[in-house]
Amino acid sequence: MDKNIKASITVEASFCVPIFFLVLFSLLYEFNILFGINENYAKLYDAADRYAIYSHDTNDNNLDKAEYSYEKIRMLTDNIASFLNGKNIISWIDKGRYKVCYMKYKKKVPFGMAGFGQNFYHQMVVSEYAGKSMLTDETAGDEDVYITETGKVYHTHSDCTYLKPSVKRVFADKIDGMRNLSGGKYKRCEHCLKHSKTVGTYIYITDYGDRYHMSGHCSGIKRNIKKVKKSKVGGMSECNKCMERG
Repeated sequence: MDKNIKASITVEASFCVPIFFLVLFSLLYEFNILFGINENYAKLYDAADRYAIYSHDTNDNNLDKAEYSYEKIRMLTDNIASFLNGKNIISWIDKGRYKVCYMKYKKKVPFGMAGFGQNFYHQMVVSEYAGKSMLTDETAGDEDVYITETGKVYHTHSDCTYLKPSVKRVFADKIDGMRNLSGGKYKRCEHCLKHSKTVGTYIYITDYGDRYHMSGHCSGIKRNIKKVKKSKVGGMSECNKCMERG
């Protein structure tokens, strides 16, 4: 019985050990391929990055910009094929406003049927380098706008009629029949007429306002204007008049 058991273990081992090493070798080979892919992708990125920068670097001989740039990239990437026996050279496709640099190759598997392997393709779309903004993401494109203490909208023009209204003095007994330029009626100002039940002979109005005032210097007319960044106005909407002006 002991001899039969030993023989059984020997036969099983003769099958398992080669399979184990085959799987181990396959895993190591796949890691080697992944390392090569990452290496080539990094070189492709470097070539694309250098082209984007050198595309502005024309010389005094009036060479074509693309040819001049390609020549520089070719000089920089002559040795890029070290991993796959010279078959992974960077190629370029001209798309007019931008270019595509790509790398296409096939990696053969060291065992199995002839011609069996893995195909790889990497590409990057490249445009000319136009410089880097010195503004941070928070301030880039953040324009100045104008607000008031009691206003509910922001203004993009400092001379907006809402910020600098045209004040008119009118007879108080005519106010019920008057309308502003938006078609609205005038109501009592909650500031200067808050504690007064009567008004004088004259009152003050503006073209687009909806209140009439006892004084032309009322805080409801005179705006305390502040210039702030657009990102600081919170949920305020843009003034209709400023929006129409663009």
